[in-house]
Amino acid sequence: MDCSTEKFGPLTGRGYLTWSKKMKRVLMSKGLWPIVERGYKKPFNEWLDSREMEKLNKLIKNDSNALSLIRQSLAPQILMLVVNADTAKETWDKLRDLFRKMPKAETFTGENANGMPLSGDKPFFDICLVKSAVQPTCLLTFPNEVGKMLPTTCVTANVKCLGKVYKINFNGERRQKCLSSGWRQVVIEHGLSEGDFVVFEIVECSSLRLDINLQVLRNVIPPELEDEIRRREAHMVELN
Repeated sequence: MDCSTEKFGPLTGRGYLTWSKKMKRVLMSKGLWPIVERGYKKPFNEWLDSREMEKLNKLIKNDSNALSLIRQSLAPQILMLVVNADTAKETWDKLRDLFRKMPKAETFTGENANGMPLSGDKPFFDICLVKSAVQPTCLLTFPNEVGKMLPTTCVTANVKCLGKVYKINFNGERRQKCLSSGWRQVVIEHGLSEGDFVVFEIVECSSLRLDINLQVLRNVIPPELEDEIRRREAHMVELN
């Protein structure tokens, strides 16, 4: 039976090993795994006969097809981290290196989390930090679908993490709402880097006030977020 990326949800930042095994089966079923595993070399100023040119064109086509399949199976926040990769092999290797840095998720106890347990009855969302959120500008912009949950005014956000409250400027008047001045302190104190995942729980939200609980996902995934991720993945499968 032919495999398809429609059979499983996109890679959102968890379950990389499961995703990679399923994705590999998809690529193998289409005869594309060799180009992902070994890649290919583009000739430089070399004359090719018709047979060599035909072979090269086939490699280029296979690489393009494999790259398209891999990209289609990535959630937007993950795709942003590898969008500059030009080949299927480069993309696959970047994903492997990215998730190799992330420890395996542990059972959430509330003690080993870099933050605090989610209440379970407040709206929350997760974000994968891109380069601009951690250096050099330290400007955390929110996706449009997340922005709908936030104020349309400029307020000082109270962001709580590990018992400390950070006063951070929130700009809700921009096309893409963001956290600016003050976010750098969070990045520095918690050693945030590109590829880290954070969860924002909205405790209070109005035109005059924004209170948020922040949790950094390095070693744990809260059960509330596990449920939400499963819901999103099921929704993606239904859409496909």
